[in-house]
Amino acid sequence: MKTKRRGIASYGWELAAALGRSGAEEEFLLVVRQNRWLRRGLVRDMLPGARIRPCVDGFEWLTMRGIDVVHSIGARLPASARFARVATIHDLNVFEFPEQAGDSWRVTRSRRIRQTVGRADLIVALSGQGADSLQEHLGISRDRIRVVPHGVDAARFSAVDRSKIDEVLGRLGIAGGPFVLSTGKFGMRKNQAGLLEAFARAGLPPDWRLVLVGPRPGDLDPLRPGLSDLGLDVDRRVKTIAWIDDEDLPAVISGASIYACPSLHEGFGMPVLEAQACGTPVIASNRGALPETLGDVGLVFDPEDMDEFASALQRMVNDDDLRERCRKRGPERVRSSYSWDRVARDMLAVYGEAKG
Repeated sequence: MKTKRRGIASYGWELAAALGRSGAEEEFLLVVRQNRWLRRGLVRDMLPGARIRPCVDGFEWLTMRGIDVVHSIGARLPASARFARVATIHDLNVFEFPEQAGDSWRVTRSRRIRQTVGRADLIVALSGQGADSLQEHLGISRDRIRVVPHGVDAARFSAVDRSKIDEVLGRLGIAGGPFVLSTGKFGMRKNQAGLLEAFARAGLPPDWRLVLVGPRPGDLDPLRPGLSDLGLDVDRRVKTIAWIDDEDLPAVISGASIYACPSLHEGFGMPVLEAQACGTPVIASNRGALPETLGDVGLVFDPEDMDEFASALQRMVNDDDLRERCRKRGPERVRSSYSWDRVARDMLAVYGEAKG
């Protein structure tokens, strides 16, 4: 069965699996919503030996005795409890960029986040920038925040054999020649429009292409006239793919010559680390937590300065030594600092602290 496991679903799956192999004495009860997880095949072999209790909605499972800590990986916590409460807040986009959200979603999401952080004993942020944002926008005291970054499955995200890369790229229609890769749902915050303009302005050799994973048919149509004015033949040099299966993603990342993350904001930026783990050179915007996630293995740029953005693309394309350093240092950085086993150890420490 093909799975669609990204974002919070990926975070939950990987964290649960890491806790399961941590050797901790605690017993873990995994509570999942049927429509979000079970029907998408996301819990199979997630937590070996765990008790998995489906929950359509509500918190009826909390009547069970013996629960010491409840960890919410989304913005949802019970109002009162006999146990400690921990919540991971993945982003505060509705507070930081309210104009980019619909009215209904902004109201609902902001209310849910405020409610959740108000109920939590400890709040987990994914980055130092995320911790700062919790303080700035919600007035959360720093002593209630713990920073535990995402992890990366380095066994899955690593340099893929060339024959596998060629097979996957051929099947997806993106084989033949170097390409810049970017992934993410098409929209203002992900800033694919800025990436397209920078790619057009960079004047890269004609065999270079841009591959965008996330846009759906028609998403690029409003941008075509302006890109044509900049001399970019969208049909020939830009390839869009709405979705790539989890099994194929490492090969696509490994096959890319450069990974670009042009977002106007990210609470963490997992694709940056996945690209580093595969040895793919990365350029990323200087917004949100991205400079923190990228570290010194890649290039940062201002996503709203098209000259600077295009220059970053040009430099990464033309600087062979820089690309080679990124290929070597990226996997080492991810293995040493962003393993899921480390995340599990840090999270177990948070649980212990929360329950006192």
